[in-house]
Amino acid sequence: MDIFGLGSSGLSLAEKSLDFVSRATRISSSNIANADTPGFKARKLEFEGEMAKAISSGENLSVGAGGMAKTDLRHLPVTDIAKVRAIESRRATAEKLDGNSVDLDKEITSLADLNIKYSIYTTIAGKELGRLNSAISLRVK
Repeated sequence: MDIFGLGSSGLSLAEKSLDFVSRATRISSSNIANADTPGFKARKLEFEGEMAKAISSGENLSVGAGGMAKTDLRHLPVTDIAKVRAIESRRATAEKLDGNSVDLDKEITSLADLNIKYSIYTTIAGKELGRLNSAISLRVK
């Protein structure tokens, strides 16, 4: 996310993560809503593994594409978080006699986990916006 040409990788990471949490919450809510629908197959969204792969892949953005030059081996790689894609798949649970595969215990646990992640990512976004606000305030004076 760029605000007036200012941005940060932390803010981009938080933004992308919040998008994924939002999608995962909608999917889990849909699963719960269809818990009694015969033949309904529960779905899930995987994004943390894909995000971790993107960050650890070392696939750097070129300087011309808005990345930074890695001038020291100790520098962390700068990856394009926008390219990370979530993987939607069926949740591996046993089907009931009517063919429905929704496990309410798993879905409620998933929603609680997503709630915690939402809190973490909004905290990160808030801190990054605070840093940008400080930078803007220093520029204005």
